[in-house]
Amino acid sequence: MVTRIIAGELVSGVVLADVPVAAGSWKQVLGDAGEVSATVPLGDPGVAGLGLLPYLEPWRCFLAAVEDDTVLEAGPIVGHEYDDTDRTLQVKAMGLRHVFSKRLASRTGVNNPQRQVLEFSGLSLATIGKRLVQRALDNPRGELPVVLPADVSGTAERTYYGHELATVDERLSELSDVQNGPEFAFEPRLLNNGLSIEWVMRAGSPLLTQQGQDWVWDTSAARGGVAGLSVSKDAGDRVNNLFVAGEGMDEALKVARATDETDRAGGHPLLEDAFSHSSVKRQATLQAHADAYLEQGSAPWTTWKLSVAADVWPTVGVYRPGDWVRVFVGGGHPYIAEGGYRARISSVSGDVDGRMVSVELRPTLEARR
Repeated sequence: MVTRIIAGELVSGVVLADVPVAAGSWKQVLGDAGEVSATVPLGDPGVAGLGLLPYLEPWRCFLAAVEDDTVLEAGPIVGHEYDDTDRTLQVKAMGLRHVFSKRLASRTGVNNPQRQVLEFSGLSLATIGKRLVQRALDNPRGELPVVLPADVSGTAERTYYGHELATVDERLSELSDVQNGPEFAFEPRLLNNGLSIEWVMRAGSPLLTQQGQDWVWDTSAARGGVAGLSVSKDAGDRVNNLFVAGEGMDEALKVARATDETDRAGGHPLLEDAFSHSSVKRQATLQAHADAYLEQGSAPWTTWKLSVAADVWPTVGVYRPGDWVRVFVGGGHPYIAEGGYRARISSVSGDVDGRMVSVELRPTLEARR
């Protein structure tokens, strides 16, 4: 399996050229813009005569990584690095969501945009995110080949003031960060027999994940497609006694405490931390923050990364960031107990060689069963 790199015009989605590369890579990321990069050998006589540079212009053009008929990632070119030693050009692109870090969440084609107000009510949080993107696309010269999801009603309300000068990307992140907030993605796909691409906006309710069963990788199976498993453990935020400060000053300061005596009785040293939520007035709300911080610091955070074959089921392009997977580990493993471990995919990455794919799972507390 070999991954192609193509270039095209961002505003129209029209594909302009297949890009000959000496190397290249791509990455999909949950809740953020992905990446595509390519090393173009401009010193190669066969490449020099193609006149590729007009098709690789930052922001006017996009770069896409394509496997068969599946676009793995695509978005605007954001930079070049040329090396005269080997006469190669490094081209870097970001996923389409990066465009919305350059779009204000406001009506920008009017005088006094600081006086503009966007008000939404009677909608789901996911649809408010969709409406923000739609506003950005409807602004003068804002058009992009983006397919928007249907509206979903709900009880959410949001008011956004133009004078805050926030970007659409910032507003989408704010919607995602609230409890049960929706996840967003912009997934590219080919059109017109590969002559153009468009991006489909997905809005989770709240999670973006697959329909049906978890994807399965078995690290102990001879033909399971898993070539490697790495595990990193981060206990830097471990805590068993903490305080959260709320509203007030000096001795009138509201403070909530959360502690885990069982952890300390088990032989762990005293590990303390303090946090501030200066706008919180209610003691119960402050205590809820303290309890949450204690839970998050109750064990090391563990991140798993798998190296899997691109052509063994589930094949590359079938699974995406946000999907649920179950990883089986056999007996006798020197570091991990035997069993099945469930987690979500946080990123997927690969290169133009196309044989192996790196799948990173979202960090979770050490107890993963």
